[in-house]
Amino acid sequence: MINEAIKFVLDSVDRPAIQHPSLDKNFKKKVISSQTFVKNYKKVGDLYLYLCKFKKDQGIYHELKKLNLNTYEDIIETFKSKFKYYLNDCTTIKDFVIGKKYSAFDIALFSFNFNLRASTYPVGDEPNYQSIFITVNLKGGKYPNTYYEDNGILKYYLYNRKSNYDVNYKCSRAILNSNKYNTPIYAFIKLEKNVYELKGIFKYHSLHTEQDASKWVQLIRNISKPQIDEILMTETAYRSELDYEVNKSLGLSEEERNIRLEKANKKPEKQKIITTYYKRNADVISTVLIRAKGICERCNSPAPFYRNSNNTPYLEVHHIIMLSKRGEDTVENSIAICPNCHRELHFGIRE
Repeated sequence: MINEAIKFVLDSVDRPAIQHPSLDKNFKKKVISSQTFVKNYKKVGDLYLYLCKFKKDQGIYHELKKLNLNTYEDIIETFKSKFKYYLNDCTTIKDFVIGKKYSAFDIALFSFNFNLRASTYPVGDEPNYQSIFITVNLKGGKYPNTYYEDNGILKYYLYNRKSNYDVNYKCSRAILNSNKYNTPIYAFIKLEKNVYELKGIFKYHSLHTEQDASKWVQLIRNISKPQIDEILMTETAYRSELDYEVNKSLGLSEEERNIRLEKANKKPEKQKIITTYYKRNADVISTVLIRAKGICERCNSPAPFYRNSNNTPYLEVHHIIMLSKRGEDTVENSIAICPNCHRELHFGIRE
């Protein structure tokens, strides 16, 4: 299905733009670059998330529209409809297995960092990254990374700009703060051009500075990999994986589903989930609940029941601009809504 999805995107947007004689060469280079990424996606859900990152206020959008060319923004709804059962088929951290080989695109696309020349790829939102991917060249150079196989120690040089090793660069900061936020570091050793092997999962140990002011970190391979694998799944990844499996099941016939049910394990396995919560302001929550007076501020219906903890109308406080999208935890950015409206806002179809 991913090949069909890629072909749809390329035929609808990229190829017509690249072939158009009037498209400015600088914008054409951007389309060619984007086409390269599109071709390297392996799952429909990942490609869908990539398309969603493009906004109508970007220059490339206006240039393509001037020439009556389709944009990613134009085809997103058709893409959703055409591949609706596969939108939640996304790469998760569990797809990265020690000892297996991965391309530079696999690493960059998963981290949503589209710079193939980078060597440090924080995955997720700062500071609570889900993981940090690093690509390591062990073939020498001015700043030679070194891996000591016997004791599992990796000497890894930090990112620099013109020999300036500022520890406040985002990628360096991510590594140095990784212990504080319990962030695992996945080290991919370069085998050849654009081919890497996942060597192991590491933990930050110490920072070192050489006489020429270059900086490197000592990373120690974590030997308790089975325990790490057990917990390395975010709630978002879990929901995405479950939604994908449900959509697949919906596409089966009743007979096929019954056969699977007969063979299924009646007692489900347990899965530990990593969850990151924002420390919300209790005064904001109480003020918004008082303002609502037990009435949903979205559908204007009374709260469906009362809380057993304090016998008050049960409403949930929702941020209009989500905290994960840099919204503020303020009264002005919050509304009190019923559980049904809350679920719809998070999981319903958006107009």
